[in-house]
Amino acid sequence: MQITKKTVSITLLSILLAAAAWIGFLQNSDVKGNVIAQEGQTKGNTITVTGNGEIMVEPDVAYVQVTVETKADTAKKSQDANAKSMETVDKMLYDTYKFDKEDVKTTRFNVQPEYQYIQDEAPKLLGYKTTHSLQITYREIDEIGKLVDDLTKAGVNRVDNIQFGTEKSDEYELQAIEKAMANAKEKAAVIAKTENKSIKGIVNVVQGGGVSISPLGGATAKLYAAEDSSTSISSGQISITTQVTVQYDF
Repeated sequence: MQITKKTVSITLLSILLAAAAWIGFLQNSDVKGNVIAQEGQTKGNTITVTGNGEIMVEPDVAYVQVTVETKADTAKKSQDANAKSMETVDKMLYDTYKFDKEDVKTTRFNVQPEYQYIQDEAPKLLGYKTTHSLQITYREIDEIGKLVDDLTKAGVNRVDNIQFGTEKSDEYELQAIEKAMANAKEKAAVIAKTENKSIKGIVNVVQGGGVSISPLGGATAKLYAAEDSSTSISSGQISITTQVTVQYDF
């Protein structure tokens, strides 16, 4: 078959006409709408910032961890001595201080032998030690020192730890979130202002890491003997912090 210039010209013209028809179809179909929508999203300006919120509050609860420890030459004698001391402690807690049962709980009970170890000799049994540890939830913050004194008088021979906290964490969490959101908005407004614009609205918010509640300084109890030999406790304050990541339109 012989291809002439005229044949080639007709073929090229057909191709061009088909391409023009396809372009016209695209311009008058939903494809155009989709492209425009995508371009609109791309052109939208957003700012993503992190806001921090912190509030300082006075503690309203203390968790007092104490231990009654007794030793004897037999396990039974050690346990009996411990039980007797615990009876006195319980009487003080429930009869004198009127504690609710749910505010006093055993965190550890253990009976174990004690040995003396000498090099090149077999271990020598010295006796047995019984340990009974309690966690006491106490809400009279100003009376913690007196409670500790009365516990030691009743038979507690070790105060392991006193930690202060709050039972209003949900309420304080909302306050911390409010401060974090205000901080984020302030940051976003400053950034938008550098472009001579202003923020319009929130696109997305993520609260990162929840809320942290931690004692500051003296909020972990400091025990020391005053001139009258009573125990003095410094409760300090509690820091409640949170963080939010916010995306704004501008």
